[in-house]
Amino acid sequence: MTKRVLIDSNVFIEYLKGNSAAMKTLTRLLSDDYELFINAIVYSEVVFLFLSKTTGLSAFTLKKRPTTITNSGVEKILTLLGQFKVAEINDVVLQTASEIIKKHGLLPNDAIILATTKVYGMCLATLDSDFQKPAESEGVPLYDANHQSCP
Repeated sequence: MTKRVLIDSNVFIEYLKGNSAAMKTLTRLLSDDYELFINAIVYSEVVFLFLSKTTGLSAFTLKKRPTTITNSGVEKILTLLGQFKVAEINDVVLQTASEIIKKHGLLPNDAIILATTKVYGMCLATLDSDFQKPAESEGVPLYDANHQSCP
């Protein structure tokens, strides 16, 4: 059975920065037999951080300069993200995220990412150590790039 993996925003962001751990993680995930997912939170965070870093502008300024966005090279990141399936954020995911926030003190975006993996029975690929204890407590396996495994 093919393992389903949700890739956290920081894997993409660090990959774009040239981080070797992120490059190894993403390369191995793409070369192995995994069904790979993102969700709307991952999409939004990655696209926004790409725009912010490439333009050096704030969200407030970018909103007023649509041509800056279209001329930023954003199509590269959109093409990258377009390779992955999208896990829906529904009522069950949001309710689970609320429980995770109350129980573990995660910020909303991280709680929604973890809740998505829990609800859909996925493994989480992340470089963020903040997920370690909450993921273990919630029964969400973390992808291990060193062993190319998702328990």
